[in-house]
Amino acid sequence: MRAMVRLLVALLLVGVAAGSARGQAGAPAAPPREDSTRAWQRVLSQDGAFAILMPGEPKVSQTDVQGNHGRTVHLTNYILDLGTRGYMIGCADYDGNTAIDLDEAVAAIVGDVREVSSLTQSPIIGSQRPGRFVDFVREGYRWRWRLFTVDRRLYQLGVAAVADRFEAAAPEFFMNSFSLQR
Repeated sequence: MRAMVRLLVALLLVGVAAGSARGQAGAPAAPPREDSTRAWQRVLSQDGAFAILMPGEPKVSQTDVQGNHGRTVHLTNYILDLGTRGYMIGCADYDGNTAIDLDEAVAAIVGDVREVSSLTQSPIIGSQRPGRFVDFVREGYRWRWRLFTVDRRLYQLGVAAVADRFEAAAPEFFMNSFSLQR
């Protein structure tokens, strides 16, 4: 799983080099029974901008990175590594002069399409904040991402789990629990 977490952090860092869309889902259904042994808890972002349910306390890191556009992007990551699965939220804050390109952010997360299988991409439809869903398998792990922008921030919500146990990781419950707070 450590390799997955390193790959995840790399994907989030690369994803900020791009990043335009918006998306937020409704109230989550209950997590699968199998995951009920872990207490899902509300995690409030450090800046109070969003809340989400996670099955544990994430590690939070912040860094400034240079985007493809040559400007600094402030990145905050919330990552929870549970061994065979991981949950993450990346928040990339762009300046007012930088266009956020969601298609480039998706391409950066997916990487070399020759290294992934079962790749599906679709727009988020019916939301005030259109965005993108991305789902693929790489190195034995299934990954699902939801990307969208709110003002000058690119949100990247992701779940990764051993491919044959992916649904037990409750990816929809996790992503649908996301809510903006301000």
